Amino acid sequence: VVDYVDMDNYRSNIRRLLARYKRIAIWPRTISTYNMLKHIPELHNEDVYLVDKSRLKQDGKIFGKCTYAPDIIARKDIPCVIINIPTNVEGEIERTIRRSYPNVKCILMVRELITPLSK
Repeated sequence: VVDYVDMDNYRSNIRRLLARYKRIAIWPRTISTYNMLKHIPELHNEDVYLVDKSRLKQDGKIFGKCTYAPDIIARKDIPCVIINIPTNVEGEIERTIRRSYPNVKCILMVRELITPLSK
């Protein structure tokens, strides 16, 4: 996605989400996550958490950021999750978040970051 969109919108949206929610998570960790971290310095913020249920991904770091199991959402009381996969898996992840993490107030699909978020 980062190759085809105006990155200023992404950066602005991430800044806005961090200002509003203080902590955000990106789930799952995919090649898109790598590309986002490469092009969006705001994602290097210590209050941005990478999440994936795969233990293999939890063992690795990208750009110095750890990848955590989904329970980090509850442990760190993360109120905003960006679902970073535009496939049928996004519905499964969204249902898991709604069922397991009632503290989450905002769930966004990554494609929603392409245009400016409403205030």
